Amino acid sequence: MWSPKTGWMDAETVLKENGLTKMELGPKEGLALINGTQMVSSLGALAVQRAENIARQADVISALTLDVLKGTTQAYDAKIHRVRPHKGQNDVARRLRSLLHSDLNPSEIAESHRNCGKVQDAYTLRCVPQVHGIVHETIEFCKGIITRELNSATDNPLIFPDQEQILSGGNFHGEYPAKALDFLAIAVHELAQMSERRLERLVNHELSGLPTKQSFVPSIIGRFNSDQLQSRRSRFNGRLRSTKSAQSHRTRRGRLGHGIDRGVPGHGIPETSEKHKHVAKSIRPSKNGLQTVGGGPVHAAGNRVRDKPGPPKQDLDNC
Repeated sequence: MWSPKTGWMDAETVLKENGLTKMELGPKEGLALINGTQMVSSLGALAVQRAENIARQADVISALTLDVLKGTTQAYDAKIHRVRPHKGQNDVARRLRSLLHSDLNPSEIAESHRNCGKVQDAYTLRCVPQVHGIVHETIEFCKGIITRELNSATDNPLIFPDQEQILSGGNFHGEYPAKALDFLAIAVHELAQMSERRLERLVNHELSGLPTKQSFVPSIIGRFNSDQLQSRRSRFNGRLRSTKSAQSHRTRRGRLGHGIDRGVPGHGIPETSEKHKHVAKSIRPSKNGLQTVGGGPVHAAGNRVRDKPGPPKQDLDNC
């Protein structure tokens, strides 16, 4: 058993250290703990929490990338998003504006091209609110399903002692959490795709316009390109994946019909973590691109990767 106070230890010690007593299970309660959607819902809660972290980081990293590449913030103008009033899209656009348009402490890079004549950037920069926005909304949707599932009775049959009834039903069926995890995996995969394309623009000096000698020594560039290759491989592998919850199988010689292996959708948790790495990798060249220019909340966010100025090697070790 695990607790914040003790870490992983035998259950008896953890209970004692936290002032807890062992629960005595009544009739049928042991089976009720494992007979429903408990496993997939627990994995789902972990996946949702990780996805929230990934999505927040992706927003900040995209702002860093736009700043380094001297992109235009025109595409984040509130008027554009007001006429397409999706909540996620407008939230992301507002977040990007707050990072890039600080009147109190503006970015020196942003100030240098505030009135530039650039009309529009690549989709991976211009369409961040639209792509990241639906990801945020999908995560919230999945979070609601998993939260309700964690607080549901999914055993079968169910016992209602007040009414003295035992009722057989279908609350054990895993379609709700399974679909939620499929939606979640698809959403996070989009962040990995966007991240890989932004990484391409950062490491390709013909696209970035960044000086090749500015903190990007050849060996480090090679490692960044390796990161991009891994991210691209993940992007192509995503095309081969299928939705786990759509895979029904016959049960009991066809007598019970539609069934789902409730643990299968949870197998995507490691994949979600891998997407986290691909998104995180794109902050390293972004941070090195603005290594010589300080100021602004977007730079403060970048400095979280590295507390003190230093060579790119430190970024690689810290990520």
